[in-house]
Amino acid sequence: MRLPGPHARANIGNATTDWNPPMTSRYDETYARSLEDPEAFWAEAAEGIDWEKRWDRVFDGSRSPFNQWFVGAEVNTCHN
Repeated sequence: MRLPGPHARANIGNATTDWNPPMTSRYDETYARSLEDPEAFWAEAAEGIDWEKRWDRVFDGSRSPFNQWFVGAEVNTCHN
């Protein structure tokens, strides 16, 4: 089953309507922000996690393709 995209059209009975859920613009804004500044985006998202030790760096791309996120951080996944 394929779900409709944010701007798909839905057939309901004999009528065709635009499929535009209310959260679409918020999703689009959030997605765009994640692409424009991924480090800031994920640092903000990580604030919702209880860290044993906070990270030294959000992202280290110096050894591509072996990139690292939240370098130096320690987390207890069972706790979270």
